[in-house]
Amino acid sequence: MRVRLAIEEDHPWINNRYEQAGFLASNFSKETIAVAEIDGRKAGVGRLIPIDDNSFELGGIYVEEFFRGTGVAKSVIDFLLARAKSKIVYCIPLAHVVDLYRSIGFSEMDPTKVPQEVLDKFKWCEDRYPGGVGLLAMKV
Repeated sequence: MRVRLAIEEDHPWINNRYEQAGFLASNFSKETIAVAEIDGRKAGVGRLIPIDDNSFELGGIYVEEFFRGTGVAKSVIDFLLARAKSKIVYCIPLAHVVDLYRSIGFSEMDPTKVPQEVLDKFKWCEDRYPGGVGLLAMKV
């Protein structure tokens, strides 16, 4: 498996996957986006969205169905976290993958102690995803 920074040519594929998953579209010019490949095939994607000088939101982790269970999500997350050194990284994972983020080192957050932009996204996700979401963070 290879994880790399996305290039402009990847952007249509990325937003197509995000649309399929019901995620917000990517803003290529403002985000750090990672693409995982296995045997030359795009297997997964994720992004870091800047919040302020001290924090990011990690999100948009999507793995193609064929590659699920192969470690793609963790590889994408690790790749992105390596680019967030000395920052706080928030994430709002779907409820069924909260344990993956906890295993990496993320902890539950009190909604009153996160930046407004993160809180707004958390509320949007709560309304959008009926299975529920978590609100997690870690210092990288």
